[in-house]
Amino acid sequence: MKKGVELCFKNASSFIEDAKNLVEHESYGHARFLALSAIEEICKAFIYALNRIEVWKDEELTRDITNHKSKFSILVFFLLSDAVSKVIKKGNMKINKPLDIADFKEMGKDLESAISDLKVGREESLYVDYQQGKWISPFDIPRKEYEAWIEIAQTKKAEIELFCNNIMTIPIELARKVKEIMDNQIFPSLRESMYNNAEDLYKNKAISRELYEKLRNSKRAHREGGDDEGEKKEDE
Repeated sequence: MKKGVELCFKNASSFIEDAKNLVEHESYGHARFLALSAIEEICKAFIYALNRIEVWKDEELTRDITNHKSKFSILVFFLLSDAVSKVIKKGNMKINKPLDIADFKEMGKDLESAISDLKVGREESLYVDYQQGKWISPFDIPRKEYEAWIEIAQTKKAEIELFCNNIMTIPIELARKVKEIMDNQIFPSLRESMYNNAEDLYKNKAISRELYEKLRNSKRAHREGGDDEGEKKEDE
């Protein structure tokens, strides 16, 4: 598995260098394809590394490393996390209306749309096609599109490679212990913190009554230990 992670990052580096060479010939579509391919290899290395500590199960591994959607999903969540962190650092978070359950559904739709756009963009970077009455080809891709994706590829490679190297080099028993602490202490603590803050959020009109009630019911179900599989899935 360690060898696989190393090869994924080596391949990603090769894609990035090849993409830069294509730019010299103004082949921006194919260069963008290689940048996106580099990102997929980086996300694949992430999956392999997490498989070592059983965050990614063996039965999920083969499916997800060959699935564009699975790998682009990882990228989208990384980018979403980056965006939220930037907003928090700037300190300009403004609540225009209470957050509601429906907002989470809309977020899910937006994420699905972003992942689909990446898959479509990957194909358009490589192939000629005829859609909605017009021809689409890699020659339509402007240089700025390539530049944006190659920057993401290089940034994420540096960040994720460091994380993966740490996961792959620490003793396996220590890695499992860290996962155990996260599963049994950190995640429950974060969930409990969310429950405890729900009342204040509702009083300050940061969340709707429906979402507040949902959090209260979820809290009660967890404490009583009465969750069935359906309730667990809904809570997630």
